[in-house]
Amino acid sequence: MVAEPPPAAPTDASTPSVLARSRRSRTRSPQASDEERRGLVQWSSGTFACHQQPELCALSTACPCVQFGINQRMAFHESCVRWALAWISPALALWLLLSLLPSPSSSSPSPHFSSSSPSPSSPSLSFPPEADVKHPRLHAARLHAAALPSHRPATAPPPPLPLASALYALPLLFAAFGLIGCFRRRKLRRKYALTGSTLSDFVCHCCCVPCSIAREAREIRTQVVNETLASMECSCDDFE
Repeated sequence: MVAEPPPAAPTDASTPSVLARSRRSRTRSPQASDEERRGLVQWSSGTFACHQQPELCALSTACPCVQFGINQRMAFHESCVRWALAWISPALALWLLLSLLPSPSSSSPSPHFSSSSPSPSSPSLSFPPEADVKHPRLHAARLHAAALPSHRPATAPPPPLPLASALYALPLLFAAFGLIGCFRRRKLRRKYALTGSTLSDFVCHCCCVPCSIAREAREIRTQVVNETLASMECSCDDFE
């Protein structure tokens, strides 16, 4: 009697875990192939990975224009001062515009300051000259009134910046930061073949300026180190 072969065990392809893994691999394959076809690489760190180099994060938060200029100097060998001034110029222009705007309370006179013309109901300290002989006290009062300083109209302090106008102008300021950062990050991505898009660059620089500038500083330093190591390896190979 011939023994029957044992029943075939179910293949792993029918299990839910394998099916899920294959489904995830199929969904990831178009993105990976597209990145490989375009020759793009991922960033060395994330946008909010500021803990990796805290000194860059501190400088980007305290003085972002300086760190922005340093990034342009290291990546493209351009003027640091020029790009630092270009980055902060929208803020300076906005401050100048708000300082020139008239305050709504400047047109109405303030009740805390006296007017230039004296009030007609104010008492007068003038006395007839013949009364000085009969009344010595009136003569002393006349001399005391003459010694008093003259009443001059007080000048009001300069009106403060309109707070409502400043709040309305803040979105324009962050949009200007986003445009400048988007323009320079696009050039940085093209140089090092990094992933990303123009919209993502604008949103990052518009919503979180210090983190975006610090991320670019970390990436530039990483790319500079890699280029230095690659040049050293090439020189060693030529020497051998």
